Amino acid sequence: MRRLIRRVRRAVLPPRGEHGGVGALVALFLSTAVLFGMGAVVIDVGLLYSEREQLQSGADFASWKAAQSCVFDPSTANCNNATQSDNARAYAVKNAKDDHADARACLNNQNCGTWNTTVTCPAPPAITGTYDSVEVRTSTRTTTGGTLVPPVFAKPLLGPAYQGKKVGACARVAWGTPASATVLALGVSLCDWERITGRNSVFRGLPLLDPLLQQTGVYSLLGLQPPLDNAITISNPPLSPCNNSWDQISPGGYAWLGTPNAACQLTIAPTITPEYWIDSLTLTLTTLSTAVNCTNALASARAKGTPVLVPIYDKVQSFLTNLFPARYRVIGFASFVVTGYTGLLGGLGGLVGSASSLTGLVPGIAKLLCGLQLCIYGYFTKSVVPEHLPKAFGSGRNFGVTVIGRTG
Repeated sequence: MRRLIRRVRRAVLPPRGEHGGVGALVALFLSTAVLFGMGAVVIDVGLLYSEREQLQSGADFASWKAAQSCVFDPSTANCNNATQSDNARAYAVKNAKDDHADARACLNNQNCGTWNTTVTCPAPPAITGTYDSVEVRTSTRTTTGGTLVPPVFAKPLLGPAYQGKKVGACARVAWGTPASATVLALGVSLCDWERITGRNSVFRGLPLLDPLLQQTGVYSLLGLQPPLDNAITISNPPLSPCNNSWDQISPGGYAWLGTPNAACQLTIAPTITPEYWIDSLTLTLTTLSTAVNCTNALASARAKGTPVLVPIYDKVQSFLTNLFPARYRVIGFASFVVTGYTGLLGGLGGLVGSASSLTGLVPGIAKLLCGLQLCIYGYFTKSVVPEHLPKAFGSGRNFGVTVIGRTG
């Protein structure tokens, strides 16, 4: 009887060494399923984050390029929502790993239409002055033309109703004239600026890309016309009136302004109301060191071939010559490339000169071409000055210098 009981027990119960084996296997299978499910969700969430990162990079890049395009050509034929949306889309695509993305641009928050995503930019900072802005929103576009990032591994967990998620990003850039700037203390007349630029239609590019490498903070735009020398004679009001066909009343020439620092620089903030006037640099025995500093600064600008910011003036209050105190009304900033000179300071250093870096003219010949006057040679270029989160722009006319910065 005992043998029979033992046989039945052995047939019904598993061996003692395998107690709990089935439970362990069940737990293993359950935990593996959970791990696979969690892994699938993590992978798909990672794909969404990757998509958003690409779209954000595309929005940042596209908004900056749209702003630069409007700075280069502010005409309504170029700087409009449709054209810049195409521009933004092209740059958003370049930042997508699969070469597919959608983008829409809106200038100055006007006539934006229906956005392709509900994602919005952060609120812009409080900004003063007159400026333009562009907002770019990018969104998902798949290789098949879809607008959703489909689930890859987690689809069985999420069910057939879930087809994917639309991802978006937003970026905003603003640009305008500088509210203030540190400039070379070399004032140039509006008359000569209009003559050399063809009344804001001709700007020259740099012969080399060196300024991009020299960290000057002022960057000339690419794609401008080749550099060409122009001469600006010294200002001797009222003996040097403007000789432009459209203006023969305004003052012409150049003048050294204010009380510059050791680098021959001034920090000025021109305003329309009230008008911004600055005295000329008075040449006396006590300002000889300033004359030397400005001589060195101009020689350095010529040697480097990089753009320097200069103030533009349109009115003068003075005596017979600029050897006596005068006042100049500054209305903005321009980006000037110095190529040579026949004299530096009116009545001082007139025998000091440097041949043009473009034409190679010796100072003597250059002086004859200037009509036996002191001259500075060079040309105007269009430049941008990047600024992080700009909060102030100027309210005057743009003479080719534009502050540009991200605002969202």
